[in-house]
Amino acid sequence: MTPQQAFKDHPLQLIAKNLVILGAVALFFIGIQQKNYIADIFGASAQYIYVLIGLAGVFLAYKEAMWVISPQTTQVTATPA
Repeated sequence: MTPQQAFKDHPLQLIAKNLVILGAVALFFIGIQQKNYIADIFGASAQYIYVLIGLAGVFLAYKEAMWVISPQTTQVTATPA
């Protein structure tokens, strides 16, 4: 298993993906219904939720950029039969 494959299953990346999805759904409802469900659910602490969503997006963008800059290559070697 390469380090890139090991990180795909890392809990931090799964949390970040879920936060980004939450942010996308929240923005969808803000755009469609002009209703901010994050603020309704979390009240005054909604600002912190949006900060976490933003950090998760930056984290995922950084991981994607690092993969594009130096992708993990797998070498296939033939074994004699």
